[in-house]
Formats: sequence, structure tokens, C-alpha cells
Amino acid sequence: MRNLIYLILLLSFQFGFSQDREYHVVELLPNETEAAENVDFYIAEIIDNRIYKDNIGVSQKGAFNRKVLTKFSQPFTDEIDAYIKTVFEKDSINKEPIVIRINRLLISEHTGAFKETGKALINLDVLQKIDEDYLFMGSYTAMREKNSMDVTRKHDDRIRAILKDCIMQYVAADKDSLESRPINMDQPMEPVI
Repeated sequence: MRNLIYLILLLSFQFGFSQDREYHVVELLPNETEAAENVDFYIAEIIDNRIYKDNIGVSQKGAFNRKVLTKFSQPFTDEIDAYIKTVFEKDSINKEPIVIRINRLLISEHTGAFKETGKALINLDVLQKIDEDYLFMGSYTAMREKNSMDVTRKHDDRIRAILKDCIMQYVAADKDSLESRPINMDQPMEPVI
């Protein structure tokens, strides 16, 4: 009997770890609810500076709130760029190009007694590219949190909101007081921790 239990445990671990990783997929488009913003710049480049690039956080799926990793339906920078172009039009006439470098973009869900809380957090830098060098123009952070019975389906809304919040923080900043300085763009090959 004991050998049968060990065999069942061994097989369950084998099948549990040999399965492909399941992801929850988030799409930022279509975005039909937001109007385009009139700004004096356009986003020429998006740099993914996140340490862990295989997901954007954890979602909970199913009746038992099973935790699964979440990713975009397209590659990270393509998904962000497609959304950014709908809100901040890429009309380069009389507009200054900027670069955004996303250092962190995370979503999460927490389950309470009668509700779930969905969170989205972002940190990004605004840079200017001059020839092959980058100038640091500022760092911006935003977070959104929403309580609901099921928050998984609204991760896209929170991600769109925090992206727009950060860029609008840059719009509201006093450009004359921004201290632009050269920045090193070398990325570590593996996490420091």
C-alpha cells in the first residue's frame, strides 16, 4: 500500500512539472474609449528594461483562484507601442521624439472574503535620444487598484491607465526645471539578486 502511494505521488509530480506553463493573456487593444491626447512630443522608441521579461505578473483563474502567470498577446514592446500610438499619436511634424524605458510593469490579484483586489504598478523613465546617447529626463511611477468580484478581466484597463498616468505626469512636469543628464543604457545580463 505504501509503495502504491509513493508511485501515485511520483507520477503526480512528474505530470505536474512536465506540463507546459499556462498563461493568462492580456490585450491592450482594441481601445475605443480613450481620446487621443494633444501633446508636443511623440514616442519614438520603447525600451523594455524589466529584469524578468517572461511575464507581467500573476492572475487568478477558475473557481479556486488558481494562480497563473500573465503575459501580453504580443511581444511586450509591440503591445505597449500599439496602445501608445492610439493615445499619443505619432505625428512627428513639429513634435519632439522621446523614448520611454519601462523598468517595471507588474499586475497582481489578492482575494479577500467577498471581493478581489486587482493592482497594476509601473515605473518608467523618459529619455531623449541624441545621436547614440540617451539623456535622462525623469522617472515616473503610477499604480491603480480596483476591488471587484472578478478583477482578472480588467487588467487591461488598469495597465492602460497607469501607462497614461505616467506619460501625463511627464506632460505636467516643468520641462525647464528637468535636469537632463546622460544615462548608461547597458543592461545586466542576469538579475543582481
